[in-house]
Amino acid sequence: MKKTVKKRSFLVPAIVGALLAAAAIWFLLPHIKNHVDKTGYPMKYADVVLAEAEKRGVSPSLCFAVILVESGFNEKAVSPAGAKGLMQITDDTADWIAASLGEKRGDLFDPETNIRYGVWLLRKNLDDFGAVREALAAYNAGRSRVRGWLSDESLSDDGKTLASIPYNETDKYVDAVTAAAAKYSELYDLD
Repeated sequence: MKKTVKKRSFLVPAIVGALLAAAAIWFLLPHIKNHVDKTGYPMKYADVVLAEAEKRGVSPSLCFAVILVESGFNEKAVSPAGAKGLMQITDDTADWIAASLGEKRGDLFDPETNIRYGVWLLRKNLDDFGAVREALAAYNAGRSRVRGWLSDESLSDDGKTLASIPYNETDKYVDAVTAAAAKYSELYDLD
């Protein structure tokens, strides 16, 4: 009989302990998930990104999303096409941006320069194409290519909106950046 009492006396604290641990996990789970999510959606170079986004009137979430998808926040990234830095700017595009800004072209591996040029290009694309989807398609596939798609009646009914994006890579890119921007906005309440 004494053995049964001893087993029960250990059983009650074990159950209470398990319930408390479960409650703690239940309470902490959203915080842990939020931390894990933020690890996958970093805000490196936040001071520069936020300043440039505000200066140009571009969603900070969109800027961070482009950096995440383009380079994974690797300031030394180089694409097979020769795009460089955080926001993957080509030399030709950098020359055009610098000329538009009335300055000598800066170092594309310098985060401040690269972010400044990339956010400027996003603003230019948003102004010229009128919508995020088309602006992102132009960022990825090129402005003249998107203009060509918009003039193709099989791809655009109105010449302003793409019914479909004919390049699979660009279509996936637009979806990836859009999803990442939504996640940044949700996690950090940036916009």
